[in-house]
Amino acid sequence: MVSDEKRALRQQCRRARQELGHDDRQRETVAIAETVAIYLARAQWPRLASYVALADECDCNAIHEAYWQRGDSVLLPRVCEAGLLSWHPVLRPTQLMAGYRGIQEPDSKQCPAVELDANVTVLVPGVAFDREGRRLGQG
Repeated sequence: MVSDEKRALRQQCRRARQELGHDDRQRETVAIAETVAIYLARAQWPRLASYVALADECDCNAIHEAYWQRGDSVLLPRVCEAGLLSWHPVLRPTQLMAGYRGIQEPDSKQCPAVELDANVTVLVPGVAFDREGRRLGQG
């Protein structure tokens, strides 16, 4: 069954990610952030929707900081009812607060929700990705 195969693959990928040492994880995070920053600069810093990482996900803070230093916002998600996401333009990290499962989310009072459109570049977290860019999500 496909879902059983996906569940096993998720477990295998999570184990591999957890087995990375701190230094290796930091090195990989920096390499990913540098690659993404090069792409974003070439694309002339498009509107960006991103995420706040869980403990073992790639940390996007360096990318967010590059936008904030330019005076640009980053669209970050809040978890709404039924697990849906709303997107909020954040101009600085002080506009974040603990939300769903303790994950930092935009304060909806300081950062009203906006709609995503086709002009937004979206960074998406995942447990793993294949060579064609297909994502294996959290589940």
